Amino acid sequence: MRQVSEQAFARARAKLSSTAIPSLNDWLVEQTEQVGYVPRWQNLRLVAADASTVRFGLRASHVPRAACADQIAFGLSFRVPK
Repeated sequence: MRQVSEQAFARARAKLSSTAIPSLNDWLVEQTEQVGYVPRWQNLRLVAADASTVRFGLRASHVPRAACADQIAFGLSFRVPK
């Protein structure tokens, strides 16, 4: 298994384009729709969503855009048809 240091991960994350995650999400939804993995009811996608606020400890960072203490964890799920 490959391991990456915390600093290397932070540097890579700071370079990530702000459009990368939405673009990746659009691509993933398109791929799952093509193979029929997205269940529908009256032509609407059926998903379950949940979000929670999580609090991380703060520490000194050399990264200019270091995270704030409060972050939101958000998840979507759907059941793959058999």
